[in-house]
Amino acid sequence: MINKLKFSLLPLIAAALFAPSNNSPMAQDDACDRDKQSFKIKIRVHDNAPRAVMRNDQDEDSLHVCLDDEVEWMMQGQARKFFVNFKQGAPFAGGTIKISNNGKVTITIGGDAQRGNTYKYYVGLDGGGELDPHIVVD
Repeated sequence: MINKLKFSLLPLIAAALFAPSNNSPMAQDDACDRDKQSFKIKIRVHDNAPRAVMRNDQDEDSLHVCLDDEVEWMMQGQARKFFVNFKQGAPFAGGTIKISNNGKVTITIGGDAQRGNTYKYYVGLDGGGELDPHIVVD
């Protein structure tokens, strides 16, 4: 009787173990099952230093993106030169530092970007100050 019970519970246990959850690799597929998106990030400056990265008027220290998405940073208010530096590897091709061009930095997620990885980056201003938000590739 106990052996029959063990074998009848095995399919239920296996289904529970392999069911998708928010933290499983299977859930990542669902998060990026969509068309390419563009994210516009504004850099808020106070006292000549970057203080926050904003998206839709909300602090955006952690941005979740998918492969092929585009991220654009721009200064809020007066345009000035700045850089975005991914010191521990970048989620895009062509180096780890991007310097603003016409007041913007734009990247496309790809290159060596790995799904499930978090990419910490720094936003710095010409003349001082840094922020350290991050991007998560889902």
